[in-house]
Amino acid sequence: MRLANLCIALIMVLIASIPLYPQSLERISGIVTLGDCQDVFIEGDLAYVADGEMGLTLIDISNPASPNYIGTSHSATDDIAKSVWKRGGDDIAFVADMDGKIMTVDVSLPLNPNSNRNLSLGWDQNVEDLYGIVYQDTIYLLTVSSGFQRQHLSFFQIVYRSGVPGFGDYYIVEPYVLPASAYGVYAESSYAHVADGVGGLFIFDISDMWQPELASSLDLIGRSLSVMVQGNYAYLAAETAGLIIVDITDKYNPFMLSQYDIEGRATDIHIVGSRAYLVDDEYGLTAIDISDPANPNFICGYETSGSANGVYADESYIYVADFDSLLILHFNLTGFVERDVEKTKLFSFQGNYPNPFNVSTTLNFSLNQTSNIKINIYNLTGQKVQTLVNDTRPAGEYKLSWNVPDLPSGVYFAQLEIDQYSESIKLLLLK
Repeated sequence: MRLANLCIALIMVLIASIPLYPQSLERISGIVTLGDCQDVFIEGDLAYVADGEMGLTLIDISNPASPNYIGTSHSATDDIAKSVWKRGGDDIAFVADMDGKIMTVDVSLPLNPNSNRNLSLGWDQNVEDLYGIVYQDTIYLLTVSSGFQRQHLSFFQIVYRSGVPGFGDYYIVEPYVLPASAYGVYAESSYAHVADGVGGLFIFDISDMWQPELASSLDLIGRSLSVMVQGNYAYLAAETAGLIIVDITDKYNPFMLSQYDIEGRATDIHIVGSRAYLVDDEYGLTAIDISDPANPNFICGYETSGSANGVYADESYIYVADFDSLLILHFNLTGFVERDVEKTKLFSFQGNYPNPFNVSTTLNFSLNQTSNIKINIYNLTGQKVQTLVNDTRPAGEYKLSWNVPDLPSGVYFAQLEIDQYSESIKLLLLK
Protein backbone atom coordinates (compact mmCIF):
# COMPACT_ATOMS: atom_id res chain seq x y z
CA MET A 1 0.00 0.00 0.00
CA ARG A 2 2.84 2.35 0.86
CA LEU A 3 4.46 1.58 -2.49
CA ALA A 4 1.21 2.36 -4.32
CA ASN A 5 0.85 5.67 -2.47
CA LEU A 6 4.47 6.51 -3.22
CA CYS A 7 3.92 5.80 -6.93
CA ILE A 8 0.82 8.00 -7.01
CA ALA A 9 2.69 10.80 -5.22
CA LEU A 10 5.55 10.54 -7.69
CA ILE A 11 3.19 10.60 -10.66
CA MET A 12 1.40 13.64 -9.23
CA VAL A 13 4.72 15.47 -8.92
CA LEU A 14 5.52 14.66 -12.54
CA ILE A 15 2.04 15.63 -13.73
CA ALA A 16 2.26 18.91 -11.85
CA SER A 17 5.22 19.80 -14.02
CA ILE A 18 3.22 19.26 -17.24
CA PRO A 19 1.89 22.58 -18.57
CA LEU A 20 -1.88 22.91 -18.88
CA TYR A 21 -2.16 22.57 -22.65
CA PRO A 22 -5.33 21.01 -24.03
CA GLN A 23 -4.92 23.19 -27.13
CA SER A 24 -5.27 21.41 -30.39
CA LEU A 25 -4.21 21.67 -33.99
CA GLU A 26 -7.33 21.53 -36.11
CA ARG A 27 -7.22 20.60 -39.76
CA ILE A 28 -8.97 23.29 -41.77
CA SER A 29 -8.42 21.86 -45.22
CA GLY A 30 -6.01 20.11 -47.55
CA ILE A 31 -5.36 20.17 -51.25
CA VAL A 32 -3.58 17.49 -53.25
CA THR A 33 -0.70 18.76 -55.36
CA LEU A 34 0.43 17.27 -58.64
CA GLY A 35 3.98 16.56 -57.48
CA ASP A 36 5.78 15.73 -54.23
CA CYS A 37 5.07 18.65 -51.89
CA GLN A 38 8.46 19.59 -50.38
CA ASP A 39 8.25 23.15 -49.05
CA VAL A 40 5.84 26.07 -48.77
CA PHE A 41 6.12 29.86 -48.58
CA ILE A 42 3.13 32.08 -47.81
CA GLU A 43 2.55 35.66 -48.95
CA GLY A 44 -0.86 37.27 -48.74
CA ASP A 45 -3.52 35.01 -50.26
CA LEU A 46 -1.06 32.78 -52.10
CA ALA A 47 0.82 29.64 -51.14
CA TYR A 48 3.99 28.98 -53.14
CA VAL A 49 4.70 25.25 -53.06
CA ALA A 50 7.98 23.63 -54.07
CA ASP A 51 6.26 20.65 -55.66
CA GLY A 52 9.05 18.23 -56.49
CA GLU A 53 9.15 17.11 -60.11
CA MET A 54 6.26 19.46 -60.97
CA GLY A 55 8.29 22.58 -60.16
CA LEU A 56 6.46 25.46 -58.47
CA THR A 57 2.75 25.23 -57.69
CA LEU A 58 0.59 28.22 -56.74
CA ILE A 59 -2.48 27.79 -54.53
CA ASP A 60 -5.11 30.40 -53.66
CA ILE A 61 -5.59 30.37 -49.86
CA SER A 62 -7.81 33.46 -49.58
CA ASN A 63 -10.37 31.07 -48.09
CA PRO A 64 -8.31 28.65 -45.98
CA ALA A 65 -11.26 26.29 -45.70
CA SER A 66 -11.38 25.93 -49.48
CA PRO A 67 -7.95 26.39 -51.13
CA ASN A 68 -7.90 26.47 -54.92
CA TYR A 69 -5.25 25.28 -57.34
CA ILE A 70 -4.01 28.11 -59.58
CA GLY A 71 -1.34 26.44 -61.67
CA THR A 72 2.15 24.97 -61.92
CA SER A 73 5.20 26.45 -63.60
CA HIS A 74 8.63 25.05 -64.47
CA SER A 75 11.84 26.66 -65.50
CA ALA A 76 12.88 23.46 -67.23
CA THR A 77 11.27 20.08 -67.62
CA ASP A 78 13.77 18.20 -65.44
CA ASP A 79 13.69 20.48 -62.38
CA ILE A 80 12.83 18.98 -58.99
CA ALA A 81 11.73 21.77 -56.66
CA LYS A 82 13.01 21.41 -53.10
CA SER A 83 12.46 24.78 -51.39
CA VAL A 84 11.03 28.20 -52.26
CA TRP A 85 11.52 31.87 -51.31
CA LYS A 86 10.42 35.22 -52.70
CA ARG A 87 10.82 38.90 -51.98
CA GLY A 88 7.68 40.61 -50.72
CA GLY A 89 5.68 42.29 -53.48
CA ASP A 90 7.76 40.88 -56.34
CA ASP A 91 6.35 38.61 -59.02
CA ILE A 92 9.42 36.35 -59.15
CA ALA A 93 9.84 33.33 -56.88
CA PHE A 94 13.17 31.58 -56.33
CA VAL A 95 13.12 27.81 -56.16
CA ALA A 96 15.94 25.52 -55.09
CA ASP A 97 16.22 22.64 -57.51
CA MET A 98 17.45 19.25 -56.34
CA ASP A 99 18.91 18.68 -59.81
CA GLY A 100 21.51 21.39 -59.32
CA LYS A 101 20.11 24.85 -60.09
CA ILE A 102 18.18 27.83 -58.81
CA MET A 103 14.98 28.42 -60.71
CA THR A 104 13.51 31.89 -61.12
CA VAL A 105 9.79 31.58 -61.76
CA ASP A 106 7.39 34.27 -62.95
CA VAL A 107 4.46 34.16 -60.50
CA SER A 108 2.53 37.14 -61.84
CA LEU A 109 -1.09 36.26 -62.45
CA PRO A 110 -2.45 34.80 -64.63
CA LEU A 111 0.36 32.29 -64.32
CA ASN A 112 2.35 31.83 -67.53
CA PRO A 113 4.45 28.64 -67.49
CA ASN A 114 6.22 29.81 -70.67
CA SER A 115 7.25 33.23 -69.38
CA ASN A 116 10.68 34.42 -70.58
CA ARG A 117 11.46 35.18 -66.94
CA ASN A 118 11.35 31.49 -66.03
CA LEU A 119 15.07 30.77 -65.87
CA SER A 120 17.28 28.04 -64.53
CA LEU A 121 20.49 29.46 -63.11
CA GLY A 122 22.86 26.51 -63.17
CA TRP A 123 26.09 26.89 -61.25
CA ASP A 124 27.05 23.23 -61.31
CA GLN A 125 25.93 22.37 -57.81
CA ASN A 126 22.97 20.64 -56.24
CA VAL A 127 20.95 23.14 -54.24
CA GLU A 128 18.85 21.87 -51.36
CA ASP A 129 17.76 24.96 -49.43
CA LEU A 130 17.97 28.70 -49.91
CA TYR A 131 17.39 31.97 -48.15
CA GLY A 132 17.16 35.42 -49.67
CA ILE A 133 18.65 38.66 -48.44
CA VAL A 134 17.61 41.90 -50.10
CA TYR A 135 19.95 44.88 -50.47
CA GLN A 136 18.02 47.54 -52.38
CA ASP A 137 17.79 46.25 -55.97
CA THR A 138 20.18 43.37 -55.40
CA ILE A 139 19.08 39.99 -54.10
CA TYR A 140 21.59 37.77 -52.38
CA LEU A 141 20.58 34.15 -52.15
CA LEU A 142 22.31 32.02 -49.56
CA THR A 143 22.09 28.36 -50.48
CA VAL A 144 23.30 25.10 -49.06
CA SER A 145 23.95 22.22 -51.37
CA SER A 146 22.95 18.59 -51.53
CA GLY A 147 24.37 15.49 -53.17
CA PHE A 148 28.12 15.48 -53.70
CA GLN A 149 28.32 19.23 -53.08
CA ARG A 150 26.36 19.30 -49.81
CA GLN A 151 29.30 20.80 -47.93
CA HIS A 152 29.04 24.12 -49.79
CA LEU A 153 27.48 27.35 -48.54
CA SER A 154 27.03 29.57 -51.58
CA PHE A 155 26.20 33.24 -52.11
CA PHE A 156 24.40 34.22 -55.30
CA GLN A 157 23.91 37.83 -56.36
CA ILE A 158 21.00 38.68 -58.64
CA VAL A 159 20.74 42.27 -59.87
CA TYR A 160 17.53 43.99 -60.96
CA ARG A 161 18.01 46.46 -63.76
CA SER A 162 16.55 49.91 -62.99
CA GLY A 163 14.11 48.43 -60.51
CA VAL A 164 12.38 46.44 -63.23
CA PRO A 165 11.48 42.90 -62.12
CA GLY A 166 13.42 41.44 -65.01
CA PHE A 167 16.86 40.00 -64.46
CA GLY A 168 20.19 41.32 -65.56
CA ASP A 169 23.48 40.01 -64.22
CA TYR A 170 24.11 37.00 -62.04
CA TYR A 171 27.15 36.46 -59.88
CA ILE A 172 28.30 33.87 -57.42
CA VAL A 173 30.71 34.41 -54.56
CA GLU A 174 33.27 31.67 -54.00
CA PRO A 175 31.42 29.05 -51.91
CA TYR A 176 32.42 28.29 -48.35
CA VAL A 177 33.21 24.62 -47.78
CA LEU A 178 31.70 23.25 -44.57
CA PRO A 179 33.01 20.22 -42.68
CA ALA A 180 29.77 18.20 -42.83
CA SER A 181 26.60 18.04 -44.92
CA ALA A 182 24.75 21.37 -44.89
CA TYR A 183 20.95 21.26 -45.09
CA GLY A 184 19.39 24.54 -43.92
CA VAL A 185 20.30 28.23 -43.83
CA TYR A 186 18.71 31.28 -42.19
CA ALA A 187 19.98 34.84 -42.28
CA GLU A 188 19.12 37.86 -40.14
CA SER A 189 20.89 41.17 -39.68
CA SER A 190 24.46 40.64 -40.87
CA TYR A 191 24.75 36.98 -39.89
CA ALA A 192 23.91 33.71 -41.62
CA HIS A 193 23.16 30.56 -39.63
CA VAL A 194 23.70 27.16 -41.21
CA ALA A 195 22.30 23.80 -40.07
CA ASP A 196 25.25 21.60 -40.99
CA GLY A 197 23.93 18.09 -40.34
CA VAL A 198 26.24 16.25 -37.96
CA GLY A 199 28.46 19.36 -37.92
CA GLY A 200 25.87 21.26 -35.88
CA LEU A 201 25.42 25.03 -36.17
CA PHE A 202 27.71 27.39 -38.12
CA ILE A 203 27.39 31.18 -37.87
CA PHE A 204 28.84 33.46 -40.55
CA ASP A 205 29.48 37.19 -40.50
CA ILE A 206 28.06 38.37 -43.85
CA SER A 207 28.37 42.12 -43.32
CA ASP A 208 30.62 41.94 -46.39
CA MET A 209 28.72 39.59 -48.68
CA TRP A 210 31.74 39.19 -50.95
CA GLN A 211 33.96 38.02 -48.09
CA PRO A 212 31.84 36.04 -45.60
CA GLU A 213 33.74 35.04 -42.46
CA LEU A 214 33.07 32.21 -40.05
CA ALA A 215 32.14 33.69 -36.66
CA SER A 216 31.66 30.42 -34.76
CA SER A 217 30.53 26.83 -34.90
CA LEU A 218 28.84 24.61 -32.34
CA ASP A 219 28.73 20.83 -32.32
CA LEU A 220 25.22 19.62 -31.50
CA ILE A 221 23.46 16.33 -30.85
CA GLY A 222 21.36 14.83 -33.62
CA ARG A 223 21.65 15.96 -37.22
CA SER A 224 20.78 19.61 -37.86
CA LEU A 225 18.46 19.84 -40.90
CA SER A 226 16.75 23.23 -40.56
CA VAL A 227 17.31 26.44 -38.62
CA MET A 228 15.35 29.60 -37.82
CA VAL A 229 16.41 32.56 -35.70
CA GLN A 230 14.26 34.68 -33.42
CA GLY A 231 15.84 37.25 -31.13
CA ASN A 232 18.84 35.86 -29.29
CA TYR A 233 18.07 32.24 -30.08
CA ALA A 234 18.54 29.83 -32.96
CA TYR A 235 16.02 27.01 -33.22
CA LEU A 236 17.07 23.87 -35.07
CA ALA A 237 15.20 20.82 -36.33
CA ALA A 238 17.74 18.17 -35.43
CA GLU A 239 16.24 14.99 -36.90
CA THR A 240 16.70 12.34 -34.17
CA ALA A 241 17.19 14.98 -31.44
CA GLY A 242 14.01 16.98 -32.10
CA LEU A 243 14.16 20.68 -31.26
CA ILE A 244 17.52 22.19 -30.28
CA ILE A 245 17.63 25.75 -28.91
CA VAL A 246 20.95 27.62 -29.04
CA ASP A 247 21.69 30.90 -27.28
CA ILE A 248 23.35 33.13 -29.90
CA THR A 249 23.41 36.36 -27.91
CA ASP A 250 27.16 36.34 -28.53
CA LYS A 251 27.51 35.18 -32.14
CA TYR A 252 31.13 34.27 -31.48
CA ASN A 253 30.36 32.13 -28.42
CA PRO A 254 27.01 30.34 -28.88
CA PHE A 255 25.96 27.55 -26.54
CA MET A 256 23.24 24.92 -26.53
CA LEU A 257 20.52 26.06 -24.14
CA SER A 258 17.89 23.31 -24.26
CA GLN A 259 16.37 20.44 -26.19
CA TYR A 260 12.91 18.97 -26.72
CA ASP A 261 12.84 15.55 -28.34
CA ILE A 262 9.93 14.39 -30.47
CA GLU A 263 8.76 10.95 -31.49
CA GLY A 264 9.75 11.06 -35.15
CA ARG A 265 12.58 12.57 -37.20
CA ALA A 266 12.48 16.38 -37.25
CA THR A 267 12.87 17.82 -40.76
CA ASP A 268 11.81 21.49 -40.66
CA ILE A 269 10.89 24.25 -38.22
CA HIS A 270 9.02 27.55 -38.19
CA ILE A 271 8.75 29.98 -35.28
CA VAL A 272 5.77 32.25 -34.57
CA GLY A 273 5.87 34.23 -31.35
CA SER A 274 6.15 31.84 -28.42
CA ARG A 275 5.45 28.70 -30.46
CA ALA A 276 7.77 26.50 -32.47
CA TYR A 277 6.19 24.31 -35.14
CA LEU A 278 8.28 21.24 -35.88
CA VAL A 279 7.50 18.72 -38.62
CA ASP A 280 8.83 15.21 -38.99
CA ASP A 281 8.45 12.77 -41.84
CA GLU A 282 6.77 10.09 -39.72
CA TYR A 283 4.26 11.68 -37.36
CA GLY A 284 3.48 15.14 -38.75
CA LEU A 285 3.39 18.41 -36.82
CA THR A 286 4.30 19.22 -33.22
CA ALA A 287 3.66 22.57 -31.52
CA ILE A 288 6.14 23.46 -28.76
CA ASP A 289 5.93 26.28 -26.22
CA ILE A 290 9.17 28.32 -26.34
CA SER A 291 8.04 31.24 -24.17
CA ASP A 292 10.90 30.16 -21.91
CA PRO A 293 13.62 29.01 -24.34
CA ALA A 294 15.47 27.29 -21.51
CA ASN A 295 12.44 25.11 -20.85
CA PRO A 296 10.54 24.18 -24.05
CA ASN A 297 7.30 22.30 -23.48
CA PHE A 298 4.94 20.21 -25.60
CA ILE A 299 1.67 21.92 -26.51
CA CYS A 300 -0.04 19.60 -28.95
CA GLY A 301 0.47 17.63 -32.13
CA TYR A 302 -1.21 16.60 -35.35
CA GLU A 303 -0.44 13.35 -37.16
CA THR A 304 -0.53 13.89 -40.89
CA SER A 305 -1.32 11.20 -43.42
CA GLY A 306 1.77 11.77 -45.55
CA SER A 307 5.41 12.58 -44.96
CA ALA A 308 5.70 16.09 -43.52
CA ASN A 309 8.60 17.81 -45.28
CA GLY A 310 8.17 21.55 -44.73
CA VAL A 311 6.21 24.01 -42.60
CA TYR A 312 5.29 27.71 -42.68
CA ALA A 313 3.18 29.42 -40.03
CA ASP A 314 1.62 32.77 -39.24
CA GLU A 315 -0.54 33.96 -36.35
CA SER A 316 -3.65 32.30 -37.79
CA TYR A 317 -2.68 29.17 -39.70
CA ILE A 318 0.01 26.53 -40.11
CA TYR A 319 0.79 25.24 -43.60
CA VAL A 320 2.39 21.81 -43.92
CA ALA A 321 4.00 20.43 -47.07
CA ASP A 322 2.88 16.84 -46.59
CA PHE A 323 4.39 14.98 -49.56
CA ASP A 324 1.33 14.71 -51.82
CA SER A 325 -0.70 17.61 -50.44
CA LEU A 326 -0.65 20.99 -48.74
CA LEU A 327 -2.40 20.91 -45.36
CA ILE A 328 -3.83 23.99 -43.66
CA LEU A 329 -4.15 23.73 -39.88
CA HIS A 330 -5.38 26.13 -37.23
CA PHE A 331 -4.04 26.42 -33.70
CA ASN A 332 -7.01 26.34 -31.31
CA LEU A 333 -6.38 28.36 -28.17
CA THR A 334 -8.72 26.22 -26.12
CA GLY A 335 -6.43 25.95 -23.14
CA PHE A 336 -6.08 27.70 -19.84
CA VAL A 337 -7.01 31.37 -19.96
CA GLU A 338 -6.03 33.62 -17.11
CA ARG A 339 -9.09 34.54 -15.10
CA ASP A 340 -10.29 38.09 -15.76
CA VAL A 341 -13.20 40.19 -14.58
CA GLU A 342 -15.54 39.28 -17.45
CA LYS A 343 -14.79 35.61 -17.07
CA THR A 344 -15.48 35.51 -13.34
CA LYS A 345 -18.89 36.99 -14.05
CA LEU A 346 -19.75 33.92 -16.09
CA PHE A 347 -18.44 30.79 -14.37
CA SER A 348 -15.98 29.06 -12.08
CA PHE A 349 -14.35 25.68 -12.72
CA GLN A 350 -13.28 24.34 -9.30
CA GLY A 351 -11.66 21.07 -10.37
CA ASN A 352 -12.45 17.39 -9.92
CA TYR A 353 -12.39 14.68 -7.25
CA PRO A 354 -10.90 12.15 -6.95
CA ASN A 355 -7.75 12.86 -8.89
CA PRO A 356 -6.04 10.47 -9.73
CA PHE A 357 -8.96 8.13 -10.49
CA ASN A 358 -9.50 4.88 -12.34
CA VAL A 359 -13.22 4.53 -13.07
CA SER A 360 -14.94 7.90 -12.67
CA THR A 361 -14.37 11.37 -11.34
CA THR A 362 -16.65 14.32 -10.53
CA LEU A 363 -16.18 17.76 -12.09
CA ASN A 364 -17.25 20.74 -10.01
CA PHE A 365 -18.26 24.04 -11.61
CA SER A 366 -20.65 26.93 -11.10
CA LEU A 367 -22.51 29.26 -13.45
CA ASN A 368 -23.32 32.82 -12.46
CA GLN A 369 -26.00 33.20 -15.13
CA THR A 370 -27.91 31.07 -17.61
CA SER A 371 -25.35 30.11 -20.26
CA ASN A 372 -24.70 27.94 -23.29
CA ILE A 373 -21.84 25.73 -22.13
CA LYS A 374 -19.60 23.02 -23.54
CA ILE A 375 -17.47 20.60 -21.58
CA ASN A 376 -15.10 18.48 -23.65
CA ILE A 377 -12.44 15.96 -22.67
CA TYR A 378 -9.09 16.06 -24.52
CA ASN A 379 -6.09 13.78 -24.42
CA LEU A 380 -2.50 14.96 -24.05
CA THR A 381 -2.07 15.53 -27.80
CA GLY A 382 -5.07 17.84 -27.94
CA GLN A 383 -7.51 15.37 -29.53
CA LYS A 384 -11.09 15.50 -28.28
CA VAL A 385 -12.09 12.13 -26.82
CA GLN A 386 -15.56 12.90 -25.46
CA THR A 387 -18.16 15.67 -25.10
CA LEU A 388 -19.82 15.70 -21.67
CA VAL A 389 -22.03 18.77 -22.00
CA ASN A 390 -23.26 20.86 -24.91
CA ASP A 391 -26.44 22.64 -23.86
CA THR A 392 -27.91 25.56 -21.92
CA ARG A 393 -27.79 25.48 -18.13
CA PRO A 394 -29.28 27.91 -15.58
CA ALA A 395 -27.14 29.62 -12.94
CA GLY A 396 -26.12 27.39 -10.04
CA GLU A 397 -23.62 24.91 -8.62
CA TYR A 398 -22.98 21.71 -10.60
CA LYS A 399 -21.36 18.33 -10.06
CA LEU A 400 -20.82 16.32 -13.23
CA SER A 401 -19.58 12.73 -13.23
CA TRP A 402 -17.27 11.48 -15.95
CA ASN A 403 -17.54 7.72 -16.26
CA VAL A 404 -14.44 6.94 -18.24
CA PRO A 405 -14.93 4.98 -21.47
CA ASP A 406 -12.32 2.54 -22.71
CA LEU A 407 -9.33 4.90 -22.56
CA PRO A 408 -5.72 4.18 -21.63
CA SER A 409 -4.11 5.52 -18.48
CA GLY A 410 -2.64 8.97 -18.80
CA VAL A 411 -3.25 12.70 -18.55
CA TYR A 412 -6.50 14.18 -19.87
CA PHE A 413 -8.00 17.65 -19.80
CA ALA A 414 -11.54 18.80 -19.14
CA GLN A 415 -12.33 22.10 -20.84
CA LEU A 416 -15.34 24.23 -19.91
CA GLU A 417 -16.22 26.78 -22.56
CA ILE A 418 -18.72 29.66 -22.46
CA ASP A 419 -18.82 32.19 -25.28
CA GLN A 420 -15.20 33.17 -26.02
CA TYR A 421 -13.98 32.14 -22.56
CA SER A 422 -12.69 28.76 -21.47
CA GLU A 423 -10.87 27.09 -18.62
CA SER A 424 -9.30 23.65 -18.30
CA ILE A 425 -8.26 21.27 -15.57
CA LYS A 426 -5.93 18.28 -15.63
CA LEU A 427 -7.26 14.78 -15.00
CA LEU A 428 -5.06 11.79 -14.17
CA LEU A 429 -6.47 8.40 -15.17
CA LEU A 430 -4.76 5.41 -13.52
CA LYS A 431 -5.97 1.92 -14.35
